[in-house]
Amino acid sequence: MRFDYRTYKAWYYGIYINTARNIIIDSCSVIDGNVGIFTFVIGPPALSHVVGNNTITIQNSLIIGAITPNDCDDTVDQTPINILYSQKAVPTVSANSSGGSAGGRCGIVFPYMGLYNMMPSHPWTGMDSYPTIDGLMIVTNVTLAFFNFECSSRQDFAFQVGQHNDDGQFPITTNRLFIYNTSQTNLINSGWPNLDVVNQARCEDMDCDGLKKDLLIDEDGTLFGQPSSVFSDSEHFWGNQQHGVGDFRIPSVALADATGQMINISSIYPYRGISRDPTCAYQSSWQMYLCTNTIDYRMLIMESMDSDTETRRLSPVAIMSDNGYIDLINGPKDHGWCNGFSCGTRISTFMLLIESQHQYLIYLSSTQPNDMRFRIINSDASIVNTLALQYDSLQQIDVYANGIYVPPINQNMNYPYMMLMDTPNTLTLSSPVGSNFFNRTTKMAYFVIDGATVIDLKISPLIVLTFGLPPQTPASFFSTNLVSNLAALLGVPANMIVRVNIVSANNNTRVRRQSSNAGSYQLRVEIRSSPVQSLSGNFSATTQLMANLTSIIINQYQSGELQRAWAMCNDTN
Repeated sequence: MRFDYRTYKAWYYGIYINTARNIIIDSCSVIDGNVGIFTFVIGPPALSHVVGNNTITIQNSLIIGAITPNDCDDTVDQTPINILYSQKAVPTVSANSSGGSAGGRCGIVFPYMGLYNMMPSHPWTGMDSYPTIDGLMIVTNVTLAFFNFECSSRQDFAFQVGQHNDDGQFPITTNRLFIYNTSQTNLINSGWPNLDVVNQARCEDMDCDGLKKDLLIDEDGTLFGQPSSVFSDSEHFWGNQQHGVGDFRIPSVALADATGQMINISSIYPYRGISRDPTCAYQSSWQMYLCTNTIDYRMLIMESMDSDTETRRLSPVAIMSDNGYIDLINGPKDHGWCNGFSCGTRISTFMLLIESQHQYLIYLSSTQPNDMRFRIINSDASIVNTLALQYDSLQQIDVYANGIYVPPINQNMNYPYMMLMDTPNTLTLSSPVGSNFFNRTTKMAYFVIDGATVIDLKISPLIVLTFGLPPQTPASFFSTNLVSNLAALLGVPANMIVRVNIVSANNNTRVRRQSSNAGSYQLRVEIRSSPVQSLSGNFSATTQLMANLTSIIINQYQSGELQRAWAMCNDTN
């Protein structure tokens, strides 16, 4: 959808567009409006997990904030019927908008993208749905002029983060801008998270992310003087109980080492907020960070693909960078309405800001979904990161890059089935995209991702059995064809037995085969099927097979058949 307009002194909006189409605003002039350009793209619902390639392009246009500064006493005539019925249309994007007042002027508002915002019956600059999966605003060959301090207390901004979009706002990229008669302090503004949505009916017990994960990239330096990235002061309220953010919200598993001992998290990660280089500088008038000569920040979208994405809360999500930063993410707010009350449902789709060429560890606050999806939006193969997601169990994590299965780098290729080796993690940023490694000690699933690749992590069904062993040396159990005998005993194909360990019954640690001490040991057996080779494969058949095997083994155990067969097995007794 393409627009070519000229507006002057529009009381609310120079241009307001709310449409189910991508938007191109071309050759427009917007002068002296409270809000220059506000856009809302109606895209695929986030629950569909469908990417809409949603874009807004503003090009070849002129946007002026206040060319006539002597209009400070202007007021709107409240008598016309259209004004009486237009209170829902009053812009609330400025940090000081309130009570029917639009507050400071702004040229371009960060893009809104979702299923709907229920205008005109609901506030026109609000959100009444989850954000879409992707989105981008491109501003090119645009003149921004006369954004300054006006009327003794009014501060106008060229770019403004929408103050009543608590859910999530998509990035902006700019190039070939012309800035005229505009102060550096008035180029952009973020504002602070709204405390009134930190309640059980909306964001629950911490800030949502709409005013904490905002990104603008000046690709050629025509906005900020040098190619730069500007992003939110995510840690501003860190330690504030009312806003619900601080070290006390870091997932507990991230605060302990592999043995369960508490660690001094601040000694390992001394910084808070979105990860940044020492060259980044805080701009108090913007309430944002300016990172010059850096344009490789991107938005990472992390989705739970499970059917309970709205009812299983995963947040707070902690993301920890290799340069010592911790940031917390909560996700969008509850938009449900059930019999006059909120529904208590919030989608587990998260917007995270990351910088290319870094490694990030991600921790969830509850049980990990069976299927997680990661994508770096508005990007290409030049943006590369290593990510790692922590899991609670040793179940095998299958990794898919653009839908194709990628075996882990620590798979033992001497076996025709999946067998992981406890080897060091050799993943690097130069490893092929999709390369992955599962650390069985820390239970971290590492993988390489770039901006051209969607990564899916799927928990593979796994059966773990533990058998008591007689007092013999562990070496004696490995002297026979143990796997074949176990397969016959359990009634499963031998290639489904992927790991057999002898563990001490006293301390549950693995025992070397060479040990000569006879004692109390247990035999731990792991059973799983071969990975499905693509996301379009038959996962239901694999799941059903494992469910059937589980049922058979449980029935054998409950009837005593399994114990009798185990006792009679000469090769293992």
